[in-house]
Amino acid sequence: MSFHDARQSAIYHAAAQLGLSFEMIAGLYGNNTSKEDVKNFFNSQSLDISGAGPVEIESNGTSEQPSPPANDIDLSIGAILGLSNEELDASDWDTLLTSYQSALTEF
Repeated sequence: MSFHDARQSAIYHAAAQLGLSFEMIAGLYGNNTSKEDVKNFFNSQSLDISGAGPVEIESNGTSEQPSPPANDIDLSIGAILGLSNEELDASDWDTLLTSYQSALTEF
């Protein structure tokens, strides 16, 4: 494996650990780089490009998509409780807030 090949692998695995998508990597690289350019770059080293972004290889040889970054998780009261805007509007807020706080502790 050459230095260039090792660098590709290191970039891929660092991006997987950070939960970056191929599109995010393209944006970070700039210079009109597309998501497809990034996927081709990693595919040239036989790295997995089947998902939205790089995946970590577990010690048992299986691939695992990393958890989304925390800022991609919707923690709104409606999302956590699975309620529509109409249901939220018609609900008792004291009960909703108690349910929301309880749901967050289990999150």
